[in-house]
Amino acid sequence: MALGPALFAVVLLLPTPTDLTPQAQHLVALIAFMAAWWITEAVSFAATSLVPLVLPAVMGLMKPEAAAAPYADPNVFLPVLAATAKALDIHPYLLMLSATLAASCGFMLPVATPPNAVAFASAMSRRRKRCGPGWWSMY
Repeated sequence: MALGPALFAVVLLLPTPTDLTPQAQHLVALIAFMAAWWITEAVSFAATSLVPLVLPAVMGLMKPEAAAAPYADPNVFLPVLAATAKALDIHPYLLMLSATLAASCGFMLPVATPPNAVAFASAMSRRRKRCGPGWWSMY
């Protein structure tokens, strides 16, 4: 378990190559940290997958919102819902289907996409006119 943080520290303490920015060196250290944990399986995969959510924000490489944005993808979130359903002793489809439908309906919201935001801001398009065809286009 100590191999990951040790590799992280070693990469950070090495002199920065001339063609590599300090932020890129921090990223290489983060990748070495995660690779060590994945290869040795010292920590569960679920815990290791949260490392890029926490460390880049702590290290000042990016804002927490930017680090968390990839985790908001429904494709990433569905396995989490499946594990949650298993822990709650309910069928996984109950949670996963509702999340999938909610994500699919997101494009009908007024500001879900830039074109929708423009259409909504113009006040020439009513919500009923957008939602009806949008709902049927899913099928």
